[in-house]
Amino acid sequence: MKRSRIAVCLPLAVFLGTVISAAVVANSAPKTVLDSEIPVEHLELLVKPLTADELIVEAEGWLSILRDKVREVSLLEIEVREHEVEIEKVRGSCPHFAARLAGAEDQVENGTQPHKAAGT
Repeated sequence: MKRSRIAVCLPLAVFLGTVISAAVVANSAPKTVLDSEIPVEHLELLVKPLTADELIVEAEGWLSILRDKVREVSLLEIEVREHEVEIEKVRGSCPHFAARLAGAEDQVENGTQPHKAAGT
């Protein structure tokens, strides 16, 4: 009789412990992502005592930050490309402006100051 109770209770206890642990981790917020400027050495020390489930929460937090930054960079790249298309349209519609723009771009790339016309 005792063996049958143990045989039933032990797996049940393990199962409930796993379910409770998973529920606690699922409701946990990552803690190491609060300071995205944290030195790697500090981060390594902070994650040492964490369980595998806690590490997953932390990794998902950092992945979320990375995903947001990649999206931000991608949106900025799209904006730059749209501006480049507008610049090319202006260059094609006004050859005089295109020449002045090319000169200004060269000055920016070379780090030189634009030359002022006499009397300005």
